[in-house]
Amino acid sequence: MQQAAAFVGSSKDKLNRERIKLEQYKSDMQNIKDLAEVNAALESIAKVNNDFDIGSARSSFDAAKNAVEGRHRTSTALAELSENPQEKLAADLDQLTLDDQVSLRLQALETPFAPKLPEAPQP
Repeated sequence: MQQAAAFVGSSKDKLNRERIKLEQYKSDMQNIKDLAEVNAALESIAKVNNDFDIGSARSSFDAAKNAVEGRHRTSTALAELSENPQEKLAADLDQLTLDDQVSLRLQALETPFAPKLPEAPQP
């Protein structure tokens, strides 16, 4: 009877150890499933990042920006070349003459008029 009780006791201990191992295996299995989900999510993120390559978008933007700036420089150069230099000089000369006339008139207004009073007779 004691031997059977000892055998039952050792069987219970062994059963408890097996239950603990089984719980540990369940926990490990859940961790593996969670890692598989995380890996799937990371793969999706990597695929999206590869689809939307930021470097290529930046280079496309830079190319477009350079094209627009080049067109602006070209149109500015054409506008400058299409100007008649003699007409520009004549317009500048007219503006200088006008500025000079305005300055002269302003100076004339600023100088005080001191009316001359008749001199008193000396006795």
